[in-house]
Amino acid sequence: RFAANRAMSSRGILRRQPSPPSPPSPLMPPQLRRGRPRIGAASSATNEVEAGVTVIDSLLETRPQFPQDYDATAPSEPTMPPPSEPAEEVVSSPGPVLDQRLPGRTLAPGDVTSAHLDVYGRPPPAITRREERIAALEAEVRLLPTERKRSLLKALRHSPLLYVSSAHAKLIVEDEYFEPGDAARRLANYWERREGMFGSRAFSEGVFTAASYDDYLRYYDKCRRIASDPDADSDEKHLSSMYLETIHRIKIMAMDDAIDSASPDDLGPLLEARRRCPELAASDDHKLLFLQSENFVETFAAERMVRYWKARRMFFGPDLAFASKLTLDDMEDHIFEYENYMSFRLMPKPDEHGRTVMACNACDFLQEGWTEHGLAKYIWYILEAALEREECRSNGLVILGDYRVTEERYLQRISNYRKIVRTVFFQCVPVRIRAIHVCFRPDSWWRRLFTTAFAALAAAVANRAIIHAGTDEENVAVLKDKYEIPPDVAPTDWGGEVTRESWREWIEKRRVNGF
Repeated sequence: RFAANRAMSSRGILRRQPSPPSPPSPLMPPQLRRGRPRIGAASSATNEVEAGVTVIDSLLETRPQFPQDYDATAPSEPTMPPPSEPAEEVVSSPGPVLDQRLPGRTLAPGDVTSAHLDVYGRPPPAITRREERIAALEAEVRLLPTERKRSLLKALRHSPLLYVSSAHAKLIVEDEYFEPGDAARRLANYWERREGMFGSRAFSEGVFTAASYDDYLRYYDKCRRIASDPDADSDEKHLSSMYLETIHRIKIMAMDDAIDSASPDDLGPLLEARRRCPELAASDDHKLLFLQSENFVETFAAERMVRYWKARRMFFGPDLAFASKLTLDDMEDHIFEYENYMSFRLMPKPDEHGRTVMACNACDFLQEGWTEHGLAKYIWYILEAALEREECRSNGLVILGDYRVTEERYLQRISNYRKIVRTVFFQCVPVRIRAIHVCFRPDSWWRRLFTTAFAALAAAVANRAIIHAGTDEENVAVLKDKYEIPPDVAPTDWGGEVTRESWREWIEKRRVNGF
């Protein structure tokens, strides 16, 4: 950071802007700060998903009998409502459940914001208001004369996340009568008087509140948006780009260190991949995908990359696994013979918040021709096709699952398939699952089962799962109005406008072009 400061100071940038903040390397979430976990010993959300879905599998195999008057929407004990807007919509009123947030466990404040952002595509209203005020405050600070804000700029150089971490700045931003110009002058006056009273001690290390991990993540997202905004201030874009480059460099180095410190017995397929296709396996872009999917926790990212190459070799074999690009010609023929490729479909464009949407229909698993390896290879291909889209790499994936099938034979048919889907989605391919919407019939025992089962999952998972049990018209209206997934991004299975024929055309076009 200090080297970056010197470089920018020589260009005069620091006379107008604070430097981009760089977290310590490796900066970890609070629950990991007692020690840096080794590969194979990490306890990430992936492990929580695995443990939680094991509960679902056991329930599916035994299919518990529910009494006729069983109410799946009523929590068995008082729980803290998951992030929702407004809170009274968490549990639906008696009758058909149009969209029910599952009764998840209590989340820490930062996790509440993260879950809300994943589910709704935007932060909670209070956070949104705060961020808008901070942006307005920063704009007014830039307009102040240099001599008026000299002390404030010194404070920002010592604590670049001052606006979000300083208690004094928070009081100004949260003021009931907040006005950006007045707030900028108040903040500048505060630091000018503080420096006048204490001199250089006004900026001593112990004065500033350390930014949290969530603060850094939100600042990263903000810089990413500014760097890609053609209308943003040129100095802001430059500083944002420098921050992104700094974080990427630091975290990639830390991820490499985590891999280098792992046991060679765990790294066989990854090391083979680096030898045989270094343009992919050893590239920074490839590593960055794993870091982004694991919130830049380098140990989790390294662990996911190790699993990725191990599973890729297992599913595709030693020849195809290390190809720089997988194509539809690498899939098994039965996928096309029986049109099994309809099971998982990418919607043609992202939702209102830039998230890629994938639809899957449980009925398609009842078709002939599926094999476990064939399913794994196809899902793998579709997820990597999704990652070709910049919006998926940046904003993640939302899943729309249709579980309106009720046949008993479904349970026996998909038992092993569920494990394959879980492995590929949550343990290997570096795509970030933002939210899972599941559609049931209103009177389906499946809905009762999944409401109970998902409530037993880790809070990180349960608070990102939404159950729908209305008509097609009701479901698509809720997707549009509440979650901002419009009809032209939803499949006809959900009452949307995206047909299966459009997916058939997309697949055929890629096959013809060798993708």
